[in-house]
Amino acid sequence: MMDIEITKIELKKFFEQNHFFLTLETPFESWNNTKDLFSTNDKIKGKITFKLNKIEFRLKHFLWMPYTKSEIRDYNVKNWNINNPVKKIKDETGEFSFPCDNNGKFLFGLIPVLCLNIKDAKEKQIRECELNRIKHERQKQIQLSETKSAILIDLDKNNDGEVDLIENDFNKLLSKNQKRVLEIDKSYIHQFVKVSNFIKTKKSNTQKIFESIRDTSSKDELNERLNLLNNQIHSYELLVFHSINMIGALVSENLIAFYEIYESFDKLGIFNSNWENEVSEKLTSIGDKLNDLMYSIYKMEQNIVSELIQLSYITQESFEDLNLSVTSQLKDIESSIDTNNLLNGIQSYQLYKINKNTKS
Repeated sequence: MMDIEITKIELKKFFEQNHFFLTLETPFESWNNTKDLFSTNDKIKGKITFKLNKIEFRLKHFLWMPYTKSEIRDYNVKNWNINNPVKKIKDETGEFSFPCDNNGKFLFGLIPVLCLNIKDAKEKQIRECELNRIKHERQKQIQLSETKSAILIDLDKNNDGEVDLIENDFNKLLSKNQKRVLEIDKSYIHQFVKVSNFIKTKKSNTQKIFESIRDTSSKDELNERLNLLNNQIHSYELLVFHSINMIGALVSENLIAFYEIYESFDKLGIFNSNWENEVSEKLTSIGDKLNDLMYSIYKMEQNIVSELIQLSYITQESFEDLNLSVTSQLKDIESSIDTNNLLNGIQSYQLYKINKNTKS
């Protein structure tokens, strides 16, 4: 007859070490109530019963990713029923009893082996789960890389490394009309130069956001950068469109349109603000912390769009004459800008939203 106290100690230790995998049907508290629980007499009905848990309900306690039910089933079959001494005493429900039947007696002698099997099963599951996690991450990175490549190709169709933007022919148009502007008011030359510099910096900052797309490390981050870039392209196009119309309005003496544009630019701080220069410096030095600046850039784009989209001169009858004049002058300087297509594009654009809580 086996020593009952030793049996209790060994069994309790076995259950405690493997509690993730086992459910004890007979609580520890009841073990001392009767020695019949540990009788080796097959005719005595008292017994201690435990069941092997369904592993899928326990994985979350010590693994990173859950298996599917089919993987669990296949795993259990492979690891509990093949080349395993315990297979002789495991029934279909995974229920075992100590030690009132032949199975229980045999199992007690195999506790060390069963402990090793459970340990090996845990370690193998962890290894397999980690391999699955790594495989999943690799697949995500491959998909992300393919998505980024497709986006970059779409935004840089001529593959010159620069985001495709409409030509900024503001300076050419200003040079063409410089004498006329000087005749009206030479102080406007300085203001137009400020507008030109603002647009140049805006283009440079847009290029930096475009280049940052290559460095994105997740789908969410990629979407945020892409949305921000699209907004920047839109605000850039708005600035180019209204700036060339401002020159056209001045030289054609459509002063109502000229001052409407001028006042909007002034509200945005284009004539006296270093905002785009500050953004440019931060984009140069911020490195992989671009997301900390994203919402601030988004708010600036939102301000530009909100201010310029409400300009009313484009709805007035005089705009047709202004548009014809500007179109003619753009042709004279061999500009590729189509003002009608540009106007349709900026009027139909819907500003993308950026997550305020975005962090890198």
